[in-house]
Amino acid sequence: MRLTSGAACFAIAVLCLGDAGNAAEMFISGGQPDRRPEGAPKITTMTKDAKWEAKYLTGVVAPAPTTLGLKDQGRWYTPFENRGMTPPYDPRGWWTAQKAKAARR
Repeated sequence: MRLTSGAACFAIAVLCLGDAGNAAEMFISGGQPDRRPEGAPKITTMTKDAKWEAKYLTGVVAPAPTTLGLKDQGRWYTPFENRGMTPPYDPRGWWTAQKAKAARR
């Protein structure tokens, strides 16, 4: 059986719109970016132990400047605790420390 282009378009429309009644019940990610979905996990505490602080301050000359926000840091992304660009754009030595750790293994 061969469908004409009009019949094929009609069939596609029926398939796509056939479940439109359930669309109000479905969750679509990003539909309300200013709100968290109901039941989404929430981070309520953050443990800042000596290991975390040492990683956060990698490559920083003591005393650490207060502008790094050490006491205010939460569990959101920050470039101060994650590697960025490779040398020569790596003033804190994150990539050098990673190579040294891999060599010790």
